[in-house]
Amino acid sequence: MAEPASSVEASSKLTPLVAVSPRKRTARLVSAAFRLLRYPFRHPIAFFARLVVAVLLVVGVGVLGVQAWANYHLSKARMAVARYHNAEAHRHLRACLWAAPERPEALLLAARTARREEAFEIAEDFLARYERTRGPDDEQLLLERVLLQVGKGRLDSVQSYCTRLVDENHPFAPLILEAITAYFIRVFRLQDADVALKKWRELAPQDTQAIFCEAVCYELKEQNAEARKCFGQVLELDPERADARFRLAGLLIDAHEESEALPHLEYLHALEPEKPQVLVELARCCTVLGRYDQADAALGQVLDREPANREALAARGKLYMQWDRVEEAEGYLRRAVELDPGNYPTRYQLYLCLSRLKKNTEAEETLARLEAMEADLRYLQKLVTERMQQNPNDPVLHYEAAMIYLRSGHVEEGVRWLKSCLKVDPNYAPAHKVLATYYQRTGDLGRSRYHSQMYKTAQPQP
Repeated sequence: MAEPASSVEASSKLTPLVAVSPRKRTARLVSAAFRLLRYPFRHPIAFFARLVVAVLLVVGVGVLGVQAWANYHLSKARMAVARYHNAEAHRHLRACLWAAPERPEALLLAARTARREEAFEIAEDFLARYERTRGPDDEQLLLERVLLQVGKGRLDSVQSYCTRLVDENHPFAPLILEAITAYFIRVFRLQDADVALKKWRELAPQDTQAIFCEAVCYELKEQNAEARKCFGQVLELDPERADARFRLAGLLIDAHEESEALPHLEYLHALEPEKPQVLVELARCCTVLGRYDQADAALGQVLDREPANREALAARGKLYMQWDRVEEAEGYLRRAVELDPGNYPTRYQLYLCLSRLKKNTEAEETLARLEAMEADLRYLQKLVTERMQQNPNDPVLHYEAAMIYLRSGHVEEGVRWLKSCLKVDPNYAPAHKVLATYYQRTGDLGRSRYHSQMYKTAQPQP
């Protein structure tokens, strides 16, 4: 039977190649290489034309790839910002702005995310870059600058603009109410926060951030059952809201419902295995459930990286108290109290530890300090939840809150309240006096001189 012609032709073409010796094959390859090298000199126009086309193709593919990368991360960032997933938004916005540094929407979203995290200077920088791309009259730019003023505590200067848009049910109204609510919560004006929240919930009943803020208000009022319910609603609408899950777990532990808190903490631990706050809460939970080895391992993981982590030190001290390792507990509790002298639960654990070790004199001194702290805490709670709600612009109340925080060792919070006092009354002399002393002690002589001068010129207060 005759072989097909195509097969015969193929065999005749392949046979000479197979029969070529290795030396001849090498010679042919070298010859081909030389011809290729001579090509640009023999046909320069054709060579450079093909080179230009190739370079343009490579550059075009690269540009399209970079733009596709930027578009992908911008899309993800847009969704993260809409869902209040700030950490996720940061990651995607960094990637987008690396590929497209002046993308207007990315700059606007970056400013909004920074503002929500109270990084106001960073937000200003992003808005300045946005203005260079869109101009000073852009409506979104105006809105974000107004909300930035709200965040900085300058609500009075923009209140008429905010009120008008909210009353008109403008599309910007939920964003405005979000910023106003956050400001009122930060300065403990909880009644005003409730009013803003009510309007916000009417406009956006399924907004997870509105429900989250409502939960925070309940926490500050010590209505923890209602706070747990609201955090649960947030998680029903968005199971990926890690901040709501973390706060819910903390409330469950405080309510001695550790078995319900544990699944939330394990979920968070799987997401961020090295996050200190999650590890400490996980250890607190495991301590109560009798999982001492697991709790100790979690705290060891934190303290290996952050030896001065006061929450971890306090948690390990309490763990060792329950584990009947009282001598070891003492060292951790002492260190935690040194770092956070205003923490009532930690100092109380130290009192119990000293009592068990029969260090009676020191235990009595610690108990006296606890009683003074308890009186301060009761007064602060009344100050914030009652008196300040009735008179939010009374500088005396802001000053008293500041002094309680300073006495308890919470210096940053005390300074914040002193600044809040001066926003209410820029001439309140006692606040200037305390700030002058504080800045002198911290080496900020310029601010110390300013507050000293303001103290001298301010009208004396009764």
